[in-house]
Amino acid sequence: MDPVTTSIDRCRLNIEWTAPSKCDSPVTRYQIDVVTAGADGRENFHSLSCGKIDDVSITSCSVNMKILKNPPYNIQPGQMIILRARAYNKNGPSTPSNYNTDAVVLKSVPTTLGRPFIPAHKL
Repeated sequence: MDPVTTSIDRCRLNIEWTAPSKCDSPVTRYQIDVVTAGADGRENFHSLSCGKIDDVSITSCSVNMKILKNPPYNIQPGQMIILRARAYNKNGPSTPSNYNTDAVVLKSVPTTLGRPFIPAHKL
């Protein structure tokens, strides 16, 4: 499988992956792994629930950032995450894809805007 590709659209993380090129039997589902660095420097792995990921014709999903900010992910604004995908069939999981080549940094949108600063012009 090729590396996962990601993009951020307002408050959603969009994830895309490719189906494996060779399989002994048909793919039955996909799993997305979210990897973050823990406070102790060790990697934390979590599976991402991506809606109807059991529908193997779907090779993308969109996740609301609020989901990633809450348990079990607990991703904070400014924290980097990497993702990978794996396919499952009757024989079990495939070798995971390589990690996404562009790590994702979770950002937060301000809830209110401050008063704009307009410098005075001297005449």
